[in-house]
Amino acid sequence: MKKIFKNSAGVTLTSLKILKTGLIASILILAFSTVLVVSANGDNKDKNKDVLAFTALLNGGQEVPETTSNAFGVVFMTLKKDEGILSYSITFTDDKLVGTETSAHFHAPANPSETAPVVFTVSPDVSPLGSPKTGSVGPLTNDQINDLTKGLFYLNIHSSAFPEGEIRGQVLPVSKVRYNGDDNHNDNSNSNGNDNMNMNDNMNQNGNDNDNSNMNNNSKY
Repeated sequence: MKKIFKNSAGVTLTSLKILKTGLIASILILAFSTVLVVSANGDNKDKNKDVLAFTALLNGGQEVPETTSNAFGVVFMTLKKDEGILSYSITFTDDKLVGTETSAHFHAPANPSETAPVVFTVSPDVSPLGSPKTGSVGPLTNDQINDLTKGLFYLNIHSSAFPEGEIRGQVLPVSKVRYNGDDNHNDNSNSNGNDNMNMNDNMNQNGNDNDNSNMNNNSKY
């Protein structure tokens, strides 16, 4: 009985750790998306540009074939479409890798269950081995940008224990901000303005309906 309770407690503790890790990753992604939108609403000298944001969660379960690694990572990326430069910020638990990191690459095109050739080397060419990593790769071709926006890029960390990749994450789109050429406001602000106008119209309409209803009720007495 004690053994069963001990095993159950161990499973519960492991589940809580996994849940905590997932929550931290979700908070980081939400914070990154918020920073991107807030920055886009400020003054910007560059006009008529699309800024695309992407993210990836790295773990052994996404490798093909999957690995037993307990390492975990988060990747944030932005792409300016007119330049084709993909900027990245990579953080992962390098101390939990089964082996020693040997390289890190962007691969494409591939679905989550597939593998693909290397399209850009991150480490050791652009960024040094280890965590964190920040830098840029590119320029991407139009076909590569198309694959990226379709979720067909992935990034993985290779190690001495898993030469084909120890942890991997599919690169997924987060949001897009498009700047107008007429002013310093983006299309999202125009959309929000229209939403607010519609909300005000609905409130005014509801107010009129309430006034009519009150008048009808008073006429009964």
